[in-house]
Amino acid sequence: MLTPFLTSYDPSDLPGGSIDPLGFDRGYIFLADQLLPGLTNAAGRPRYFSMMCAATQLAPEEGRTEREKLQIRTNRLLLLERFWATANVLASGDSDGLNASGIRGVTFAEDFVARIEGRTARSTDADFKMLAVQSRYGAVGIYANVAARVSLLDRQTMLPTRDLGRKLADAFIKETCMPSKLRSVIRTGGGDVPVSALKEWGTAAHIAARPQADESECLAEAFNLDVSRLRLGKLLKQFSAQKAEPELLRLQRIRKAATAKEGHRDLVELIDVIAAFEASYCLLLLLFERLLWLCKATGSITPLSAARDPIVSEFGKQVSSCAGDLEEAVTLCSYEGFRKGVDRLHDVQAFIQAAAAASSTRDLLEVVLARHADVQHGKFDRGRRKLPWIERTADRYDLVLSGVGDTSGEPRSLEDVRTHEYRVAAADRILAVGAGQPA
Repeated sequence: MLTPFLTSYDPSDLPGGSIDPLGFDRGYIFLADQLLPGLTNAAGRPRYFSMMCAATQLAPEEGRTEREKLQIRTNRLLLLERFWATANVLASGDSDGLNASGIRGVTFAEDFVARIEGRTARSTDADFKMLAVQSRYGAVGIYANVAARVSLLDRQTMLPTRDLGRKLADAFIKETCMPSKLRSVIRTGGGDVPVSALKEWGTAAHIAARPQADESECLAEAFNLDVSRLRLGKLLKQFSAQKAEPELLRLQRIRKAATAKEGHRDLVELIDVIAAFEASYCLLLLLFERLLWLCKATGSITPLSAARDPIVSEFGKQVSSCAGDLEEAVTLCSYEGFRKGVDRLHDVQAFIQAAAAASSTRDLLEVVLARHADVQHGKFDRGRRKLPWIERTADRYDLVLSGVGDTSGEPRSLEDVRTHEYRVAAADRILAVGAGQPA
């Protein structure tokens, strides 16, 4: 099942502090879906897909109903995920320099391996708690929907797809030499596997290990099934990331090259929208983070004092220009896929236009805080509406929640605000594995 969203702003299961204080995420996700459809930033380690297909293929066809069969396959996937994480940790730190970063719940797996090694066990089960809720925050919750979107897994049945998914499952099992005892345990749903066999398998099946030919081919094909991913993938290979290069600068390099190529006009226009969207986002979030920082110093601040802050005053003057750039970029982006879903940007555009229309810096801050309050009230935590981080009371801005904000230290420039990530790192890793390289 897809994670339910109670509003356009926030998943229902996020903590009270929450994310996205100005409600930009819906527009961002739309743009990211246009650039690299099907992918997510969180599902950025391709070997999860291989492990998942193998687990669900090994699961027995038991159960009287489809619901029971789905539950059995899901449980077998959760079981192999724990064994795989354990194998990753066991294999890490050897001469190959492998480490298990990227494994979801790696700390739980490391603690489990420490207990195994502490009692010098020769075999082990995988009966340990991995993550607060493994089905939500592990492979099933983070990777299953992406695996479905790249045609590797049927999300409704949790079965590998007939062509690519099954081929990937077979390749992973065969090419990593998955121990026969482990395969048996996954089929039956429990039992011990020799620690030495797990460690040896972990070297080949490691999240960061170099895959062999058939697994690479399957992952490359899955990525290339979508025309947008295929095209951008070629450009990502051509324009690899430079050291410490921000993602948006890399996209600008790609845009420059795409301008000179036939059939890339839509990509050029999309990157222009992304650049303008991020400029508006960073500017307005900087103003909000600056106000949050000013409030944290004393607990509250008057609107007049906030408006006179030199950083607020300086950057407040740029809102109108950014709003105009975004409107122009959205208007010029004319390809069908974008126009069909452009309404997902309208909410953010209306906010940015309202901010640009403010007659003074003080009015601008009022617009930003009103937007923040609306966004927070549209989110729920255990059935209750979430509180704004700053609240307008009488003639002051009062700090409501102190442990919030997305900057460390004093926010003074646009560089102090993190831009959204547009799945490029996830794409790079799949492209690397698809080319037979370690992720």
